[in-house]
Amino acid sequence: MPKGFEITNKRFLLIIPIIVIVVGAIIFFVFNRPANWVSVASWNGQETEYSMTTEPFTINGTEWRVNWQVGAYDNSSRCYVSVYDADTNVLIVELPHEQQSGEAHFNIKGTFYLKISLHGALQSWSVQVYQTA
Repeated sequence: MPKGFEITNKRFLLIIPIIVIVVGAIIFFVFNRPANWVSVASWNGQETEYSMTTEPFTINGTEWRVNWQVGAYDNSSRCYVSVYDADTNVLIVELPHEQQSGEAHFNIKGTFYLKISLHGALQSWSVQVYQTA
């Protein structure tokens, strides 16, 4: 073989791993980029014994979440948050009420509503819904 062919072939072999690393890095960053969260709805207040059903909200993103926070005067105070499908009125999930704050993630599109029930001596409470843009 001509000498120039061998050098070019070796250079080509050195370039292949670099191309694989660059393409792999691009794929990694495209699929592992942080989600861009957009606020859908929020509710808050300072009531102690209170129950409400929220207005329906529509989720079009690939992922959504519910965040809740409760400022309680004592450990027996609770905030109950339940997620319902607005079209069927079927309960999707009841969020953990033992925690004074939390976050629950969902991967389902549609129209939903929440039932929020507060019990005990609360300083304040808030519930937010976000979806990915």
